[in-house]
Amino acid sequence: MTTQPNNRETLTAIAGFFLLLGPALYLYGWRALRRRWMINAMPTSKARSVAMGLAELKGKARPLGPQARPSPILGVPSVWTRVVVEEHKKDGKNENTRRLIDREVREPFILEDDTGRVAVLPAGAEIRGVTLTNMTISHGTGLPDEVQKFCDMEGIPVRTLGMWSGIHYTLKEDAVLADADIYLLGEAAPGRESVADGRRRSVANRLKAWLKDPVKKAGVDTNKDGIIQQDEWDAAQARAQDEVLMEGLDAPEEAAPAMPPVAIRKPGTGFFLISSGTEKEALAAQGSPGVLITLGLCSVALGIYLTPSGSWAGWLYWAAVLAMLFGSFLGGIRSFLGS
Repeated sequence: MTTQPNNRETLTAIAGFFLLLGPALYLYGWRALRRRWMINAMPTSKARSVAMGLAELKGKARPLGPQARPSPILGVPSVWTRVVVEEHKKDGKNENTRRLIDREVREPFILEDDTGRVAVLPAGAEIRGVTLTNMTISHGTGLPDEVQKFCDMEGIPVRTLGMWSGIHYTLKEDAVLADADIYLLGEAAPGRESVADGRRRSVANRLKAWLKDPVKKAGVDTNKDGIIQQDEWDAAQARAQDEVLMEGLDAPEEAAPAMPPVAIRKPGTGFFLISSGTEKEALAAQGSPGVLITLGLCSVALGIYLTPSGSWAGWLYWAAVLAMLFGSFLGGIRSFLGS
């Protein structure tokens, strides 16, 4: 494409943008398409007879302990929650966004169907819950009591928002609800491993809590030199392990439920999906891969058309073509191998 010199740089930049955007859309579309293939092709297993390896299960989400954890804002019984609060401050024509809270509770829970129960170890999972709260808070916004209480507890100054402050907050709360339908696609493995994983996680969380508490951190630093030496850390780790073990032995039976013999976890390769609702809803959440692939191809074609002859954007053309060919080849191989 021939252009006037004054338009050459602009067209090169625009062409480069489309030549970069196209492969990204194309490869993301292939990724979504492969996931849809996996969800459609995987037969549904039952909890009692699930074979070790990649498996699909459907059932009800149950808490591992005697009671489900309440969601942070609305207090709805849940097995997974995430709260994100952002502050948006307008300064002239610019708006600056600062994330104040991004808090997720990701703990083992149970999937139960009409044949039995399996444990779910959600580490590394892509989790799709339901949205419990999604609101924008600005001056004069009437807040439900639960939201106001949460903001007060977290120190979010929504009560003092001025009309001309240029500040507003967005608040979102997602959850996988207890006793609700759930869809899983992950690796089935012996559940005994999850007991050891749970203890290691408890020990790690306890050590983190000690380091955040000045008094308990001073107890770890036994020689009071301000530096935690290796022998001090080893002693603290041993003490945390002993406490976690003793709490497990002393806990009443209802507080320490037996772990199911099978656990669903993240596979060594592939993705791990936990989705509220049905398989149909899990499929819908993957988006429209055909649209993404088509947009990617169109973007590359437009970038090629706009590329001035002899410009550096021509190199992006070949990079875009190679990226799409490689992505298609890799997606086909992985789908053929079923990984």
